[in-house]
Amino acid sequence: EGAVIGTGFDRANLRVNTELRRGILTVGENIALSRSTVADMTGNPLREALRMAPVLPVHDSANPSGWGYGTDAVQTFATNPVGLQLTNDETRQRDQAFGTIFAEARLTSFLRYRFNLGFQQETITDDRFNERAELRYRDVEQPQEYFNSRDALTSILYENLLTADRTFGDHTLNAVVGFTEQEERYESLGASRRGYPDMDLQVINAGTIEPTNSGAIQGYALRSYLVRANYSFAGRYLLTGSFRRDGSSRFGPERRYANFASGSVGWVVSDEAFYASIPLLGRFADFLKLRASYGTLGDQGIPNYQYAGLIASNNSYPLGTSGAIIPGATQLNLANPSIRWQENTATDFGLDAGFGAFSLTADYFINESAGLLVRPPLPSSLGARNGPFLNI
Repeated sequence: EGAVIGTGFDRANLRVNTELRRGILTVGENIALSRSTVADMTGNPLREALRMAPVLPVHDSANPSGWGYGTDAVQTFATNPVGLQLTNDETRQRDQAFGTIFAEARLTSFLRYRFNLGFQQETITDDRFNERAELRYRDVEQPQEYFNSRDALTSILYENLLTADRTFGDHTLNAVVGFTEQEERYESLGASRRGYPDMDLQVINAGTIEPTNSGAIQGYALRSYLVRANYSFAGRYLLTGSFRRDGSSRFGPERRYANFASGSVGWVVSDEAFYASIPLLGRFADFLKLRASYGTLGDQGIPNYQYAGLIASNNSYPLGTSGAIIPGATQLNLANPSIRWQENTATDFGLDAGFGAFSLTADYFINESAGLLVRPPLPSSLGARNGPFLNI
């Protein structure tokens, strides 16, 4: 239970981790389930308690609602803080399930295939009932109101990875080829009604007046092809390279895919035979590594469907001399089918050094972005609520 009357929090968790090996095959999962329920606080009862006159009772049978509040003699427009909590029932339930299921097959002594299935399912249910009792001086009692909404997020990630590991004397090679796909879907549904003759029957159909409802569905998908290789000679000379081709449904069909590459080199100078003869450095630093890297990654951090003009229906307008209400629609944003991936490029030069129990890391880096995804402000006279996203 919470410190404020009518509030509280409950949570239950379950985690499962298993792994099974049979011959060349290994399967397993890491799954977590949880449910939490929150009884929310309504308004700001602490502020209302400070505003209430101390001579006013919490309960007053002389008032129609039975709650105490300001009078002509004690004029305060504070809301009864106890009544505010006890006449409003607000709960939020969150159900979550997420984890990974995998299967791995060792095809040869150096080659293995792995399939990963990652998932996340989250459902949030908001439940709110307001008795609309008279809790404030000179307020007019309103009809009871019930509101219920459900928001659901489903995300699934598929990964297919082929990995090779080989060692030839002083040479070590690790390479990965992969194909990944991610899908995400968001759904929302809400409804409310007012006027409840029986306040113990808190369901949508029991309301008698002012029904409202709303709902939406949206989603996006991301597909990637990737290859990565790491090479090492005697653990002293290091080389890494990667390439990926990413496609996002947040861009139009003609600009959906883009290529990104990166590479890095490293040199463990302290493993060289001449290192000990370097003045001071060879004496005090027992480890020294120099490294440099360069790479580009893509950014798709914009809302969905921005390459298309979105239309909102159920917008009514009074038209003609009679002022008749005509159903209509409005354009939410101006479309830009040419938007593409934003490219973020990083160049880094660094070193790692060890001095006994102490270590030092230093980096000099340059970050640059090309094709920045921005939404410049536009006048509303253009006929849409939002302007298009642009690459600048």
